[in-house]
Formats: sequence, C-alpha cells, structure tokens
Amino acid sequence: VRLILNGYLPKDSGLERIVISAIRECATNCVRHAHGTYVAVNLQERHGICSVTITNNGEKPKGKIIEGSGLSSLRRSVESMGGEMLTAYSPVFALLLNLPITEDEIW
Repeated sequence: VRLILNGYLPKDSGLERIVISAIRECATNCVRHAHGTYVAVNLQERHGICSVTITNNGEKPKGKIIEGSGLSSLRRSVESMGGEMLTAYSPVFALLLNLPITEDEIW
C-alpha cells in the first residue's frame, strides 16, 4: 500500500502516535476490506486542533462502517485524549480525526 501524506506532525508526541495508529489501521483495512492500493492522509492544524482525514482508493463501502476491534480501539485512544473520530462511507470511505494540540507539540 502506498502512503500519500499531505502535512506533518510534531515528532515524539501522543498526537503523532495516535495518527500513526490511525494510518496503520486504515492501511490494513484498505487492503483487507477495500482491496485498495493507496491510503491518502491530509493533516491540518487549525485553532489548536489537528484535523486528520484518511481516505483510500479501494472499493466504496456498501453501507455504514461497522467498527471492529481496530477502529474501536482507535476511537478509545482518540477520545481519551479529548479528540473526536468520525467515519464516513459515502461517496468514499473516510476516517476523520480532530485532535487537540497541547503546548508541548510545536508545529
């Protein structure tokens, strides 16, 4: 799976670890469920929030995304740091994260 990354994260931070976990989970699901060949990640910082959108070029989901253990675990991690996680299935799969940026995570 090819990774297309637009943006960057602070190194060695909780924020970086969560985003890497999200990318890993989406890449696994892209291959396993959508049979895709790339995962695209867009990262933006706005008003103290890191917004992450992850999509892929795989088959479009046939309906609402049902979270298995990987996405559920990711959701718990995101919410434990005060963030939010949303999944979209139309017109394509997308994982959306909004994560608070702490003072020690310099952009």
